[in-house]
Amino acid sequence: MASGVGSTGRIDRIAALCAAALVIAACLGDARAQSSGPAAPRGPLPDRQGTAGTGLPSAGTPQVITTPAAVPSASIPRSVSRGAHDSALLTWTNLPPIRIDAATLSLGDGSRFRWEVVDRVNSFSVVRSTEANGDVEYVAYVGVQRLNAAWVRGGLPGNQDVFRVSGYEQTTVAPGVVPLSGVDPLELAYGLTIETRGTDGERRTMQRRRVLGADTASVNVNGQAVRLAAFVVQVETDRPGWGARSVGRALYVPVLGLAVSGEFIEPEPSNWRLDAVQVGPDVLRDVRAAALR
Repeated sequence: MASGVGSTGRIDRIAALCAAALVIAACLGDARAQSSGPAAPRGPLPDRQGTAGTGLPSAGTPQVITTPAAVPSASIPRSVSRGAHDSALLTWTNLPPIRIDAATLSLGDGSRFRWEVVDRVNSFSVVRSTEANGDVEYVAYVGVQRLNAAWVRGGLPGNQDVFRVSGYEQTTVAPGVVPLSGVDPLELAYGLTIETRGTDGERRTMQRRRVLGADTASVNVNGQAVRLAAFVVQVETDRPGWGARSVGRALYVPVLGLAVSGEFIEPEPSNWRLDAVQVGPDVLRDVRAAALR
């Protein structure tokens, strides 16, 4: 979901939740029925290896392609572009892309980051986050899943790229949770292992997401406070050998395609939220239609 740019530990902690939370006007290609327990797999899930081998299921193609934010494409690093990712990584989910244009990411410790979507098509989005000191990070997402990243911190460039995805499994959705704004909660309930390599070495990250229920979220959209339906998503992240396990929960707002607030339960309590959310006219129309009275 997006992460701020600062210390590596803070970036990783935010990204772990925001990848499931933020973190992500596409219609579902094949909405599935709600579930009160583990769902059947979508098909064989082989662990393929290679440049960007995946063990991901196939998904339907979203019916609507969203309009990219007005940011020069030349400013987007090639490593986070669609062309830098295996096609299987771009098509396995029916979640929409991140539908906002920009926001301020505020952390519980007072840190604030400018958060902008600089590219999106089907379920794919690229987010640029900028810190007050000028550090910048670009992160690619498919739905809520964090993929490649590129950054400049303290004037020095770096990157982290996915080279293997394995162990996909469908997890659980709490009883009675139904689709919201055309998004099936099952799309947010999954576990997998992602392996990356880059400037900071190789990392193996195990993530597991569950939908715990439904709730409402108060969001300031284009200067107006609105209440929107949301899924409560729990995310458990573990990096074997790094001692970096985290557990967090977030409110994922389907009409915006991302989470707008959340809290970390482990390793230590903290929270974050998106403020001053900006959206385009088409999304604003959908937000107004979905607003709860």
